[in-house]
Amino acid sequence: MTSLGAAPTAPAAPSTRSVPGRTVLLVLLGLAVVQAAWICVVAPYGGADEIEHAYRADATAHGEFLPDYVVGPGGRGELLSVRESLVDAARPECVALALAAPDKCQPVERLDDGRVLVASSAARYNPVFYAVIGTAALPFEGTAALYAMRACTALICVLLLTWAFLVTARRRSRWPTVGLLLAMTPVVTYSASVAAPNGVELCAAMLAWCAGLAAVDRLRNGDQIGSSTLAALTVGLVLVGLPRTLGPLWVAVIVGALVLLAPAAQWAAAVRSRPRRWWASICLVIASCGAGALWTMVSGANQPKLEGLEFEGSPFPGILIQPIVWLLQSIGVFPLRDEFAPWPVYALVLAVWGALLFIAPRTALRRERLAVLVLVVGLTALPVCLTLLTYSDLGFAWQGRYTWPAACGVILILAESCRGDGSETDRVLLPAVLAMGAVVHVISQRSVQLGESTDAATATAVGGLLVPMLSVLGFGLLWLGLTRHRREPARP
Repeated sequence: MTSLGAAPTAPAAPSTRSVPGRTVLLVLLGLAVVQAAWICVVAPYGGADEIEHAYRADATAHGEFLPDYVVGPGGRGELLSVRESLVDAARPECVALALAAPDKCQPVERLDDGRVLVASSAARYNPVFYAVIGTAALPFEGTAALYAMRACTALICVLLLTWAFLVTARRRSRWPTVGLLLAMTPVVTYSASVAAPNGVELCAAMLAWCAGLAAVDRLRNGDQIGSSTLAALTVGLVLVGLPRTLGPLWVAVIVGALVLLAPAAQWAAAVRSRPRRWWASICLVIASCGAGALWTMVSGANQPKLEGLEFEGSPFPGILIQPIVWLLQSIGVFPLRDEFAPWPVYALVLAVWGALLFIAPRTALRRERLAVLVLVVGLTALPVCLTLLTYSDLGFAWQGRYTWPAACGVILILAESCRGDGSETDRVLLPAVLAMGAVVHVISQRSVQLGESTDAATATAVGGLLVPMLSVLGFGLLWLGLTRHRREPARP
């Protein structure tokens, strides 16, 4: 560490480490266990807007990519043809949520093919993600189909997060891995376990940030960016840019921050060194973002007027506290947007983030400080402006998880700037952060579990601390996987 006022030292020459197969397996299993715990504690169809997403997935899997866009009688969503078993299975949770539009709980019309028409506010969303999870659920009916959708979503997210951890595990310092763990808040793992596309976007963004920062580190030291790093960066950006409306914007933010972190001349030299690979990656990212933006324009998705809501009055003074609400929501709010986690979750996470914010500037480079400042200011101003523009139609509808694909980069850049050297002092960081992660996940999952109204059978399956404590096992497996490869000698 340098003193607070000292100039930052140049980073040491990078080195990579081999990642044994056992490391890959342990990390993957650890993340899968954490996701399994979330799948068990959240009631069927009880995730945020999960009923709407499940209907869209089933309709898409049966070929309804472009629905007729007929607004349901309730005025909150458009009609999709869905298997009746899904609607029947979703009805108890739908009624319990007291949705404003009853046509989401009851069929509007029964069709000749045995399917029913039901309303969904996700009817216009990009069908790519829904086609995948809906196809996985085709062999199942009712609640089993919903769990198949959740399992498919969780599998995609686990693979993306595992890849991100392997990218950081190959780095010389432990700090990139610590940053990834700190960015993997409970709301990220929760979102990755329900039948909705936000979890895939979040996990893909983390992969893109980790690979991008690894590439920046290589550029600063005059090394070539490896094919595996470029592949991870490409896959991450493609999966951020395609499935959701704001995806292309977050790709632009991530790419802009990465360009800011290293001189443009170095990026240009990297492209010239391997032009075919780089241009193939660039074209894939542009194509995915273009396809995502084109779908949004053609389908008219996410138009505020379609929500059928109307808010009177002024957004002031409420808008002034919304950035704080969004910050808390990026840590933990589940299963619904207004159901916050217990206060110890925020206290623990914010305390560690605060410590990182105190430590990082001491060794941060000027470009890193500038990138963090731009991200914080820009990602605060953007949702504030959007909320002001759409308040009459949506009110305070923005959520912290919407911004997190880009905002998580602040945590990752801060961790990157610490530049630990693998000393004995730094070795306590990883187990400490893993322990904190296990604690906040157990508390979060237990709070969701206690908030659900479960029948006797469900209570027997998930009662007590048994299922939430699986997260301890999951983070323990992560610790075994992430420390095992450190015993391998570094390769210059």
